[in-house]
Amino acid sequence: MKRAAAALALAAAVSCAGSRAPASMPAGSGPIVGLYRASVVDADGRIHKLKLLLWAQAPDRLHAEILGPVGGVHLTVDTGPGAAAVVDHDAAVAYAGVPTAEDVSRIVGVPLEVPALVDALLSGAAPDGMRVERTGERGLPERFAVEGRGGSLRLELVRLTRGTAEETTLGTGVPPPAMTIRPLADLPVVTGS
Repeated sequence: MKRAAAALALAAAVSCAGSRAPASMPAGSGPIVGLYRASVVDADGRIHKLKLLLWAQAPDRLHAEILGPVGGVHLTVDTGPGAAAVVDHDAAVAYAGVPTAEDVSRIVGVPLEVPALVDALLSGAAPDGMRVERTGERGLPERFAVEGRGGSLRLELVRLTRGTAEETTLGTGVPPPAMTIRPLADLPVVTGS
């Protein structure tokens, strides 16, 4: 329940925030959250467009909420030290376990370990065999692209806002209670949905 409340608070904060120039830092003390337009090209060359809320902290903490076409959170991805939980809100199922590069690929189209993805997002560091483009001074990027190994992910910042959830509830990799839990390896390809 606490995680669901955090997700709703994060979504509410973004939906209530006014438009901002991408580089402006919002006032307040909550975690910095970015609302992004995303484009994922999967290994079959299909392009998937979506909107997502994103928070990240080095070395391996990440929280992303993929928004449905008419609002609401469709899928939540939460990773922490050696753990990940992907919640399919429509099916009330959480996929949990130790994330691999293949698990990340099923979500973002690019096979990367979570720490490499977080490092690329926050610093622009390119993992071996990958190409990364990043603009923005520090923190979440204004524009981001990673491609290689058969896929690509592109992000364009719409606006930054402050979430109302505490940072301690983000990036834990722990699935929320009262969910059906399945192994992370059973996660279907997200970008193909």
